[in-house]
Amino acid sequence: MDGACLDSGRERKSLTEGQYYWRYDMRVTSKGQVTIPQEIREKTGLLPDTEVEFEYLRGRVTLRPVGKPQSRARRAIERLRGSGTNPAWKGKSTDEIMAHLRGND
Repeated sequence: MDGACLDSGRERKSLTEGQYYWRYDMRVTSKGQVTIPQEIREKTGLLPDTEVEFEYLRGRVTLRPVGKPQSRARRAIERLRGSGTNPAWKGKSTDEIMAHLRGND
């Protein structure tokens, strides 16, 4: 049951209009990993590959995203940025590049 929500581990309370408090009891795996519940990931924008920071203060650990969360599309664009500057593509048309990438040389 590593990384799963424990039997009695979910609590949700309404604080004010539109604000909620969630508490989950989770188990840390032998590798030091813990699953962040989907409800919390969605509310906070914690997508795969999001960088996070941990803060420890007076016995309490806080986890928060570093910087502004990015959408999956934005992360894909950032990964590909600059990849079109490959010297092998110099002087080739888009159709020629696409044919090469598809294996239709």
